Amino acid sequence: MVSTTPVARNPDRTRRLLRAALKRFAQQGFHAVSVDAIVDLAKVNKRMVYHYFGSKDALFEAALVAV
Repeated sequence: MVSTTPVARNPDRTRRLLRAALKRFAQQGFHAVSVDAIVDLAKVNKRMVYHYFGSKDALFEAALVAV
C-alpha cells in the first residue's frame, strides 16, 4: 500500500533519482528499466525510491512532471 503522507526528501538525492530515472526511461522505455538500473546510475540506495515515491510508477510520473 502506498502512503499518502508527505515524505521529507533530501533535495540532492531526489534530484539524482529524477535525473537518473529520466535518462534510463528515455533510453530504454518504462518496461525495460529496472529500479536497480536507476539507483545504480543515481548512486542511491534502492529503498529511497520506495521511501520517496512508493513505486516505480510513481517515480516515472514524478520524473515526467519534473521535465
